[in-house]
Amino acid sequence: MQWFASRLTIRSLLLAATFAAPLSGRLGAQDTSSAKPPSRYRTRVLGVFDDQSGEPLEGVRVLDVLNGVSAVTTKTGTVSLAFLPDGGSMVRLQHIGFATQTFMVKISPADTAPLTIMMSHVAELPKVVTTDSSPKYLSPRLRGFASRMKTESGYFIDEATLRKNDGRSVANLLMTKPGVQIHRGMSSSAYIWRSPRCANGGPPQVYLDGVALSPLKTDDPAQIGATKANSRTVFGMKTAESPDDPDLLPFNLADFNISDLAGIEWYPDGTTVPAEFSHTSGRCGALMLWTRER
Repeated sequence: MQWFASRLTIRSLLLAATFAAPLSGRLGAQDTSSAKPPSRYRTRVLGVFDDQSGEPLEGVRVLDVLNGVSAVTTKTGTVSLAFLPDGGSMVRLQHIGFATQTFMVKISPADTAPLTIMMSHVAELPKVVTTDSSPKYLSPRLRGFASRMKTESGYFIDEATLRKNDGRSVANLLMTKPGVQIHRGMSSSAYIWRSPRCANGGPPQVYLDGVALSPLKTDDPAQIGATKANSRTVFGMKTAESPDDPDLLPFNLADFNISDLAGIEWYPDGTTVPAEFSHTSGRCGALMLWTRER
């Protein structure tokens, strides 16, 4: 019995070996066939070079525009296009100091040749625009100016426009507005006279940050002439023969600098002046100047 058991065991082992050999061979054949090398067209190469020096460009971003995948060129200026899908895609080349290029690249068995791209320098880099998300502080007086600019019927010059005209005079900038009459005097003086829209009264009242100002009297002929010219009211009747009448004295706009101002309001006659700035003087209209918050 012992001899019979031994023969049975040996026979079982031989049968197991016989069936195992072809099975392992089949499995091995399957593993080998699944590890196929990548097709040649899938490893198409792109080379990028400086069009002036001919040197390879390292660090050029090569972007697949359609799916957002990208790669970067090496020191040799080359990059594998294996990340592009079969058939190809739209490719964009980006590098600081060079003009961006966008073009179509084919990926197929018929398109395997390396691509050579020359990138040209840009004369000027595009401007970087930054925005400040924090709200800009405005004092109550400038908030009032901004509010009236939306609701009142006067004429307004905002801070952005004033800053663009820092080198000009207030008189020159105001002359673009309807109803403004400027008369030049000695040196650089520029007196604002009564608007043609006023049937009576003197020159407009000038306010600085909401405070009514008083004009300085000089011996400038232009100021004296304006005072006499403004001494007429309704029906041409004179209210004052003397240039000493303070309501008839015009303001010299040369006393104010655009570089100090954040806003200007101009109301050419009494009917357009906001209620909070109405006045009982003999002047007609109003010019409001608001200083900048540096």
